[in-house]
Amino acid sequence: MNRSNTLKSILWGNALFSALSGTLLLFGSHWLASIMHISTPSILQVIGVGLLIFAGFVGTIARRPTPKMVRQIILQDWLWVIGSVAILLTDAFNLSQVAYWMIGVVAVIVADFAFFQQRYLRQAK
Repeated sequence: MNRSNTLKSILWGNALFSALSGTLLLFGSHWLASIMHISTPSILQVIGVGLLIFAGFVGTIARRPTPKMVRQIILQDWLWVIGSVAILLTDAFNLSQVAYWMIGVVAVIVADFAFFQQRYLRQAK
């Protein structure tokens, strides 16, 4: 597999993960809110819709990635990770321990996408 195809595969993985996460947040918001100790499930639904939009954007770019657009995706992934770390470090929102674990695991996965997208973007040039 050449480096360009590897980058496309990573982008497709990012799009799929974002779409699955967004769908879970949108349709499982009440269940997730209860285990995360969030009193307003609609917050999770809004995040879910945002992730579905992001997934569509990433999927569109994955078809014909350009360096500029891939850098946009990488930036958004790193911003997600930074936001997640800020929530974890500040114990923000008084969430359950399960919620903090979920946020941490997702942050690691998103950081992996960002790292490998960056790596293969440089190598695909």
